Amino acid sequence: MRKDYEKLFSNIYPPNPPIELFDKIMGRINAERRLRTLRRRVLLFSIGLTLSMLALIPSVKLVYSNSIQSGFIQLSSLLFSDSSVVAVYWSNFLMSLLETLPAASLAMVLAAMFVFFGSLKFLLKDIKNITYLNKNLI
Repeated sequence: MRKDYEKLFSNIYPPNPPIELFDKIMGRINAERRLRTLRRRVLLFSIGLTLSMLALIPSVKLVYSNSIQSGFIQLSSLLFSDSSVVAVYWSNFLMSLLETLPAASLAMVLAAMFVFFGSLKFLLKDIKNITYLNKNLI
């Protein structure tokens, strides 16, 4: 009886996997790698977004205090209170306004805003890609 079983199983060929199976497996592995990379990027841009938002608050306070110390606010208020005088001496007024402008503080605010909006842009793009990949992997 044993010879019958050996004879029966000797004629059975193992099934061949589908041709596209390798491509599907490699595609899934690549999608998982991309998903892992996107998750790291989301973490990185979330940290950048948070830090830039936290840096924006003191830098705006610094612009405000520097503009008060330099007299920028008092000088710019002349635009609303004595606009006829400003219209007559507009070139001197603009030069005085530019001299009292707190440029370094404004550069800090603009840098924080640049990082904030850049991080927000890339964060939203990566979240969109993650949701797309998760939808296709399931």
